[in-house]
This record gives sequence, structure tokens and C-alpha cells, in this order.
Amino acid sequence: MNFKQLTKSSPRGLLRFALRLPIFLYKVHLGWVLGDRFLILRHVGRKSKQWRQVVLEVVKHDLLTGTYTIASGWGEKSDWFLNVLAHPEVEIIVGTRHFKAVAGQLTSLQAEAVLHEYAEQHPFAFHELAGLLVESQTHDPGVLIELMANKIPLLELICKKENK
Repeated sequence: MNFKQLTKSSPRGLLRFALRLPIFLYKVHLGWVLGDRFLILRHVGRKSKQWRQVVLEVVKHDLLTGTYTIASGWGEKSDWFLNVLAHPEVEIIVGTRHFKAVAGQLTSLQAEAVLHEYAEQHPFAFHELAGLLVESQTHDPGVLIELMANKIPLLELICKKENK
């Protein structure tokens, strides 16, 4: 299965259940089980104006600035991604910590730098994701990083301060 097949429509059935299972963990106060590798992104729907939430993998967490970088694996047509572009004021929950943040999209060059770091820190996960998300016969990390940076939008979440 490639990116084009995977992203023809929103996830359904068992895949949707599996992708939403981490939200359940957060609802029953077990979000800490996911560690710092995942976060809940709370955002306002661009049409409904209602709060929505999704659990996403953290691609990078900058401890000095407190920013989190996330990726839209379903590309620019993902509902949460479109919502955040329309309303960049968001909330995030990481483990037991809750933050207000402002989202901004990274350029392709910035995304390449972040993905290079991710590939070094998580080589197995990077190659698995690259195999799903980009159509390429190469296994060259440099080429895969460039392809992913141009296809998969990355957002930086700039945290304001921790809410108690």
C-alpha cells in the first residue's frame, strides 16, 4: 500500500479505531503511557467552529524553546491540518501537561532539517513511515527526506505557557 492508496479517503473501520485509541487513553487519564512521543492536539473546526482533537506523533520536541513539531501523514487534505491552518491557536496535551500554542507550517527546507534529525533518532520508524508515505524505489535516507519534506506538511507548535 502506498501513500496515494492510503490517502484516497479518511481512515475508516479498524484503522480509524486504531488511530483514535490514543484519545481514549488520554480520556481515561492514561496519556502518560504514550510518553513524549505523542500528543493530543485540540483545535477548532474550520466549518463547525467546535473543538476537535487528534493524537499525533511528535516528530521533534525542542526542550529549549518548548516547541513541538508534528506531521500531517495524510498530507494537506487532512481535516485537522486544514482546521489548524484556519485557526492556528491550539491546545496540546503531552502526558499530563497541558499547553496553549500557536501553530505554523514549516518550509520544505525547515522540514528537511527536522526529518533528518528524526531519521537519525528513529531510523526504523523513519524507514517504515517513508515506505508508506512516499512513492520511491530508493532507500537513500537523503532522497526520502527530501521527498517527504515536499509531500508531508510539518507544523511547529509554539507553546505559550503550561496551564495547570
